[in-house]
Amino acid sequence: MKALLVSLLLNAPGDSILQPKEFARQVRDNYPTVLQGNLALAESRSLLLQAKSYSEPKFGLGYDRKRFDGKNYWNILESDLKVKTPLGIGFYGAHQQNSGLYLNPESNVPAAGLYAGGIEVPLGRNLIHNKGRLAILKARIGIKQAEYIFAQNVNETLLDAMNAYWTWSANWQSLEVNRKATEIAFHQLQLIKASALIGERPIIDTLESHIQWQSRQIAMRESEADYTAAYEEVRRYIWNDSLYVQFERKALVPLSFDEVSTGFELTSDSLNSGTKSLQNHPMLQALQMKQNQLEQEIRFSKNQLLPDLNFKYNLLGAANEPFVAAQTLGTDFYKASITLQIPIFYRKERAQYQLSKLYFRENELKRLEKERELYAKLRTNFYAYTLSLENTLQMRDVVSNYYTLMRAEEIRFQNGESSVFLINQRENMYFQSQVKLISLESKWRMNLMKYYYSQGTLSDYLLP
Repeated sequence: MKALLVSLLLNAPGDSILQPKEFARQVRDNYPTVLQGNLALAESRSLLLQAKSYSEPKFGLGYDRKRFDGKNYWNILESDLKVKTPLGIGFYGAHQQNSGLYLNPESNVPAAGLYAGGIEVPLGRNLIHNKGRLAILKARIGIKQAEYIFAQNVNETLLDAMNAYWTWSANWQSLEVNRKATEIAFHQLQLIKASALIGERPIIDTLESHIQWQSRQIAMRESEADYTAAYEEVRRYIWNDSLYVQFERKALVPLSFDEVSTGFELTSDSLNSGTKSLQNHPMLQALQMKQNQLEQEIRFSKNQLLPDLNFKYNLLGAANEPFVAAQTLGTDFYKASITLQIPIFYRKERAQYQLSKLYFRENELKRLEKERELYAKLRTNFYAYTLSLENTLQMRDVVSNYYTLMRAEEIRFQNGESSVFLINQRENMYFQSQVKLISLESKWRMNLMKYYYSQGTLSDYLLP
């Protein structure tokens, strides 16, 4: 009779089950931290757009006029179009149409106007490696860096969320075990009282059963407190509106461990392949992108050690005359200039070059340290997973053996060869072993999550 009661209580129907992958998917799609990562990605793309403004063509138009005492002092109309390439070379086109009694002689142009078109080339510093090109390259690398940082943030969020989920599942199952144990103790107390009233059992047995029922009530209340804390922790990860409503109505329960595949996913080959693929870890890739940015900084700062030598050349032509570069090049129809600036000691430039190399080395050491750290965590989590899984499998046998002992004690009790104390002890050991098994089942699943997290592929594992 008691065995039948245990079986019925341990297999009571539950509510709708919130699957782990469904939970992980809604965390990835709705959790604010993940959404903030999407905003960071958008921000990095905006920074690239901003950096590209360095080579954006610019059109200018100016008109200046002065009249005084009935005289037209001057009319100056100027328009130009400037295009600067990421390599530092600039192209220039302009038109001037000026007139007036007191016009500066230098501004005299043909009556129909003057056209100019030319080029500006930095022959020393800022050729190829310049601030504009540096900003564009760093922004492009920054997008990839933001993607890796986003992937890492998703992995971190999913790890915390799944730990909360499996803790919730473990506490829910432990609460169910303690509830069932309390119900069994209550029914046993009623049976012992009834037997004592008709003289089949000594009165003292009722006190033993009453103490057993009280002890299990205490254990059940402690389980309720643990479950409530785990429930609140999981709830903060649920941002899907429809799922949140179901969760608040207590219409969702976690997946129990016996409904999940045993999951012998990891072997020694898994560790070997995981170690080889560790170079693709988002954290290492993000540091590598930082390294690439610093490499561009070194090239730029090294370029700044060159003299500042700029050359400009403009072809000139009247608006009413053919403007053919081949005919005017090297004749009197041009305007040219060359400028040279050389710092005497190059203190600023040399210091910046040295700092760039130091930052590069510092980031390189960080990457090497992080690689070693991730390698150690990967192996540690692998062995923790293996050990906890072995303990779980062994604990399943322990629970089965305790159940066999409990059933045997029940038979002895029915034959009058045992006591209420002994059968209570067997029941306590059986239910305690169940709670221990639930804890181990939760632990190896958490260790499995930690392994894939340390490998940098938790998101891919949960949501392939």
